[in-house]
Order: sequence, then C-alpha cells, then structure tokens
Amino acid sequence: MDHRNQGRYVSEYYDPSDEYDEIICQCLQAAEVNGYMIGVSISGLYHLWEKQVMDHLRNEINKDWLLHEEYKLMPDKYYLRNWTDILNLFKSYSTDLTKMPFYEGLDELRLIANSIKHGNGDSYRTLCQRGHGILKPYGTESDLPLNSGSHSLIRVELYPRKEHFTKFKEAALAFWDFDFWHSIGEHRPFSKWYIRPKKVKKKS
Repeated sequence: MDHRNQGRYVSEYYDPSDEYDEIICQCLQAAEVNGYMIGVSISGLYHLWEKQVMDHLRNEINKDWLLHEEYKLMPDKYYLRNWTDILNLFKSYSTDLTKMPFYEGLDELRLIANSIKHGNGDSYRTLCQRGHGILKPYGTESDLPLNSGSHSLIRVELYPRKEHFTKFKEAALAFWDFDFWHSIGEHRPFSKWYIRPKKVKKKS
C-alpha cells in the first residue's frame, strides 16, 4: 500500500483513474469558465465601442450645419441603432469604413460578440463560413481542450483566448486613432443623408 494511504481506509474497489478523471473534469470546467469570462470581455468590448461611436456620431450630427431642419424635428427617423447604421452614416460623409485597415478586426469582433450574446444565429453561421480561429479548440501541447457547444456556457463552438481579446482591443483602439483620421482628411464631403429604412410589418 502507498505510504500516503497509511492510517486511512482505502476501499478494495478504489480505482485511481476515477480520481484522475475527476481532476480532469474539474480542470475542464475551470478552463471553460476562463474561456467564458474572456468571451464576455470580448462581447463587452464590442458593445462599449458601439455605444461610444454612436454617442460620438450623434454629437457630431448635432453640430453639422449641413443637416436640414427635418433632422431636428424628427431625430428618430435618423436614429442610430446598430452596426449597419454606423456604416451607412459614415458613407453619408463619403467614408467607407469597410476599406479601413481596422475594419476586419471590428467586423470579427461584432460577429463574435453577437454569437456570444445570441448563440447559434446569423453571426455565428458567418463565423463558421469564414473559418475564424476562435472556432478552433485549444492546442493540446499547452492547454486542455474546452467543453464547448450547445451545452457549454457560451452555447456555441467558440474558444475565446487572450490573444483574441488583444487583437480586437487593438482594432477598437485603431478606430479612435486621431493621427489616422487626420491623415485621410478631417472633413469629408457630405453626400446624400442616410435614412434608416422602415421595418416592414409581417402579415399575420
């Protein structure tokens, strides 16, 4: 008998592999919580960026002398609500965000944030089509694989890691880089104003 077990009763049915399996299970659960917290941080980063951009754009709109009185009378008609509205408003000022160096990182950040928030939907399916690296489990050489999927904390096959958060943080910071915007011109020519399309009610 192992000297560590001296003085305590050990069942003849004791199997050390059972204890090993339990330890592995606990490690996997801890790893999943760690991945979940990184995922929540990624999701929070996007929603913080989106809110800051919308607040900034509303502030700039209110100072824009080119806008006609209709905006002041009916601001809800031009209200910013989501990613598409942000892109289209920039296009109104002849600025195509999709051509910017930070766009890919921000777009991936949006898709991942939506996947974490909503689960298996359009954003997650787009990520799967693109084969994003966050869909790949941890490498076995250094990390235990996470328990993922519909029964996991995130509810979809996502494996958020620190390097993902760092990448998206850099993309969000790049968007706010004053030197970059100054280099492409602070004043962009105003074109046709973007009006948010009305929702079509589905017939019951």
